Amino acid sequence: MSSFEDICGQENIKTYLTEAISTGKLSHAYIFNGESGSGKKLLADAFAETLQCEHVEELVKSGNAKAEDIKPCGKCHSCIQAEAGSNPDIIRISCDADAKKSIGVDDIREKLINDIVIKPYEYDRKVYIVEDAQRLTAQAQNALLKTLEEPPEYAVIILLATNADILLDTIRSRCVVIDMEDVPGELMKTYLQEHFPDKSESEIEFAVIFADGKLGRATDYLSNADMEELKDSVIRFVKKVPDMALYETMTQLRELDSYKINRLEDYLDILQLWYRDVLMFKSTRDMNSLVFKSEITDISRQAQNASYEGLNKIIEGVEVIKLRLAANVNFDIAAELFLITIHEGMVNCLSEAHERD
Repeated sequence: MSSFEDICGQENIKTYLTEAISTGKLSHAYIFNGESGSGKKLLADAFAETLQCEHVEELVKSGNAKAEDIKPCGKCHSCIQAEAGSNPDIIRISCDADAKKSIGVDDIREKLINDIVIKPYEYDRKVYIVEDAQRLTAQAQNALLKTLEEPPEYAVIILLATNADILLDTIRSRCVVIDMEDVPGELMKTYLQEHFPDKSESEIEFAVIFADGKLGRATDYLSNADMEELKDSVIRFVKKVPDMALYETMTQLRELDSYKINRLEDYLDILQLWYRDVLMFKSTRDMNSLVFKSEITDISRQAQNASYEGLNKIIEGVEVIKLRLAANVNFDIAAELFLITIHEGMVNCLSEAHERD
């Protein structure tokens, strides 16, 4: 069962939603906006299950509801169904695993627009959770617009988006937009230590830094055995780059290609952390501020030889390839340009350093 109490962080959002339920001042539509791993799906599940809980419903109708009392009981028929994923009035709309696929007008008509006019099957409300709403086509959003303008009083629609700015202004203006909060580092560290007692201190610390405030990314990193190999793959590559010819650098394209389906963003983020370490050490000579402390020998060598301009170009290059990939630019072209940037940033800087000597 999903409950607000089980969600780490997001205190302001949880308070806002529980107060909305307790006072009956609910919007008909919300956008939960946040990067992957920010917890928006877990929050939406908790919100939906709380809305449908029969105990909560009775409490609100009694007029004695307080925000701190708003939580699913876990015992009523609705909660039991929600736990089993079979509550007929909590409708989850998601597309296939193909991250490039958009959500078209036929999808949204069939799964939401045509269904929402049917009254709830068992409870007072119908709650719709639309995952990856940023993938809605313009036609699908325009079709949804009329429903948002004149929704049935029993309906609550929750759009989950990694970037709400992609949605049409007319969609955003008819929804309450809730931006997910970053989970503070110390709070995340405590949570991970409690839930991953078998992980070392260094593994926990890396997961916290890697997650950048997104608890879901941290738990995914620690839960997935492949992530350690991915990190090792990045480290092997960045250690070799200064001594590689351009054509050798380009052989890395094949390895990047193997990650592009599920883990390319993670690969790029770890790569970026490495070069930020190099830049940080070049600026401060402070080993304590590094993420990859155990790799100080290679980081120190690269920091000594690389220029600030070259390192900044690499770090900026990571952001550029992320944007290009998000815009569905051809993967091979984007990756090739990025690898050239890395080569120029490190290898050319080494050449300049040797010339100065």
